[in-house]
Amino acid sequence: SYFDRLDWENIGGTPIIGINANVVIGHGISKRKAIMNMVLKTRGVVHANLAQKIKEAI
Repeated sequence: SYFDRLDWENIGGTPIIGINANVVIGHGISKRKAIMNMVLKTRGVVHANLAQKIKEAI
């Protein structure tokens, strides 16, 4: 549903933009579900080479 896509536990973490490395931050009270989703998101960020692409764009 719409609200499931906005639930912080489903999102897991957020990439930090404008740095020299891939970093994803999560909420301090994250439980298992949020941590797992953050790990999966981080994996996607690393595979997409996000930090390098941001560096090249700037």
